[in-house]
Amino acid sequence: MSSSSSSIKNCWTLDYAPSSPDELAVHKNKINEVRDFLTSAASRQKVLLLIGPPGSGKATTLKLLAEELGLNFRQWISPPEKIGASFFSFLKEGEQRRMGDKNSTANLLCLKDFPFGLMEFDGLGFRENLIEALSPRFRRTYRLALLGNDNEDFLFRRLFQTKQERVLFEYNYTKNSLRLPATQLIKFNAVAPTILGKAITRVLNLTNTAISHGLKESLQQSGDLRQAVVNLQFYAVKKYDADHGGQIHITGSKGAGGGSESQICGRKKRWQGEEAVSW
Repeated sequence: MSSSSSSIKNCWTLDYAPSSPDELAVHKNKINEVRDFLTSAASRQKVLLLIGPPGSGKATTLKLLAEELGLNFRQWISPPEKIGASFFSFLKEGEQRRMGDKNSTANLLCLKDFPFGLMEFDGLGFRENLIEALSPRFRRTYRLALLGNDNEDFLFRRLFQTKQERVLFEYNYTKNSLRLPATQLIKFNAVAPTILGKAITRVLNLTNTAISHGLKESLQQSGDLRQAVVNLQFYAVKKYDADHGGQIHITGSKGAGGGSESQICGRKKRWQGEEAVSW
C-alpha cells in the first residue's frame, strides 16, 4: 500500500469515474443499445426505461454518451423536501430551456430515484402531471431516461399501466417484454467479474494502491462497480491510518467510519446537474 494521504482523502467514485465510453465497465452491446436510442429518440419521440442493479453503470453510461453526442445531460435525484414540485419543475424546465433558444443544445434528462411514493399520496394528480410532461409536445425537445433497479421493475409496470388507460407502455406478462409505442426498455446486468476486475485494476493503478489477490477477487464477484470502488477507498483509508497513525478525513465526508458511499464521500441528494453522477 503506497497511496498518499492527498489521494486517499478525495472521493474515488468521483475522481476516478470513467471519462469516456471506452472506460465504461458495461458490455459493448448495451452501450450501443443506449447510443442507438439517443441518436434515434428525437425522431421517434421515445422515452428510455433503463433497468439494472446498483453499480451497473446506468447513469454514467448516459452521461458519457450524452457528451459524445453533444447532448446537455441533466440528472434529477430526489431532494428531501417538496419532491413533487421539484420533479415536475425539472421535467418542464428542460422543455422551457429548449423552447426558449432554438439553437440550444438538446437536453437528455435522466431521472434517478424515481418518486414512486408520490403515487401513494396523490396518485391521480401525479399521473396527470407525468402524462403532460411526457406528452409528444414535450418529448419533441428533449430525450428522457428513467432509471430503475431490478427490484423496481414491478413499480414501473404499476406506474404506467392502469385499469382505465395505458399511459406510456403496455407490459406483456406472457412474454415478459414491453410493447413500445413510446418507450424503449433496456436492461443492464450486474458487471461481469472480468470487466469489473479490469475496472478495479484501473483504479488501483491510478491511486497507486496495492491489495491482496484474494481481496480483489472478492470485489470482482460483487457485480457493483461503485460499491467496489467505495470498498477499495475504505480499505485504503484504514490501511493508511494503521501504517501512519492518526485518521484521514475524506473530503466532504462525515468521517471514515463506514463503508458506504455516503460515509466515504459525503454523497448528497442533489436534484440536477452533472455533479450528481459518479459511477
